[in-house]
Amino acid sequence: MASWICLSVCIITAFVLEPATEARLTTSPTQITIGGSNPTSQLTVRCMPDAPGITQVFNMEIGKKSSTGSNQPMIRITNTDSSVQVVDTSLQQRLTPSGSISGSTSNIQFILTDLRCADAASTYYCITFYLAGSSGTDETVANITARTYPEQIAIFPSPDRVQYDDGQPVSFRCTGRIGNQFDENNLQNLWTWEWRSIDNEFSSWTRYPNEQNITYDLPTPSTECQYTGASTLVHTVSNLDNGRQFRCSVVNSDYSANKTVYVVGQGGPVTGTTQPTTSDAGVDGGMIAGIVIAILVVIVVVIVVIVVLRRRKNGGEHYETKEEDGPGERPEMTPNVVYSTPASNDPRPPRHHNRKSPNRMKGRENDAMDVPHERNPHNYYHNRGQANPAMDDNLDDSRASRRSYDDDDNDTRMGRSQGYGSAV
Repeated sequence: MASWICLSVCIITAFVLEPATEARLTTSPTQITIGGSNPTSQLTVRCMPDAPGITQVFNMEIGKKSSTGSNQPMIRITNTDSSVQVVDTSLQQRLTPSGSISGSTSNIQFILTDLRCADAASTYYCITFYLAGSSGTDETVANITARTYPEQIAIFPSPDRVQYDDGQPVSFRCTGRIGNQFDENNLQNLWTWEWRSIDNEFSSWTRYPNEQNITYDLPTPSTECQYTGASTLVHTVSNLDNGRQFRCSVVNSDYSANKTVYVVGQGGPVTGTTQPTTSDAGVDGGMIAGIVIAILVVIVVVIVVIVVLRRRKNGGEHYETKEEDGPGERPEMTPNVVYSTPASNDPRPPRHHNRKSPNRMKGRENDAMDVPHERNPHNYYHNRGQANPAMDDNLDDSRASRRSYDDDDNDTRMGRSQGYGSAV
């Protein structure tokens, strides 16, 4: 009897403690690659209810578990929403949500791009709230792992020189991000040191022979799925090392750095024993920049002077004669004109008195327009310039002109007809 009671209690206890699995969470892929030659482009996480007899779904949510185990929602939808809502706004630019609620066929998902370590170093969860005869709540989780590769590998020699003395020790320290694909207990398989002579372009890399000269630092985490590491090679330079290259690599030669060594007196690429320091380079760069700026200033000043001089020259003479312009260069200009004075139609010989005859009248040189005056012989001055004003405004001598006007009046009263000069 007691055995039956114990069996019944065990069956009931097992049924009660059985975890709920009426929600389904899938991820694609289950492992993402960050960096390297073929990184993962996107991650898809999908959630749907999986309880039997579901008649109504009220709410669904996908998120990540924090380090303390609490839920951090990413996306959510309710039966009153028309679309999926992004809860974690920091992912707005990288996350594309989708899904709907429709009975047992309800689902929710997101696609995440521009993947980072934080996208994989977390546990994702899915929660569903539904009605299946009675209300129920289910939650399930999924883990995603990340594979990272080395990057930013660099080598730093100490001392840093172009040429080294025979017998001088030099330390090559190689550092960079080394990914997370390594065994801390076997760092020799992570780092590889090689050398070769560049005298022969077909020479191949060979492993550095003195392993005791190499040390390895323990990797330290730099992000959720990336580590930083370093390794150091100490080598004593000899005359045989002139033109020799030293290379360090992590995982494979795709992630490597190298340094070429030259020996003093062995025909190195440059004269001198040391490279220019950063401060020397800064001074040289400043001098060069100053020279360039000075040259530009001189050029600008010369251009300004030329422009000013040309403007002053163009603002001087406004008229050019045919001789100054040159024959045939400015055909649109009127050639030099010789003007005649008004000719007299009076057949009688000129009178001999103190007045000058009309054909010797001054102040009438500009008669090229050949437009006749319509004068009133009884009142000459009240009718000046009515037909051709230009003919009466160019007087060289007021006294001679007055005498000319008097002669004109006398000639008119005597019945003479007046002739007019023309441009020749």
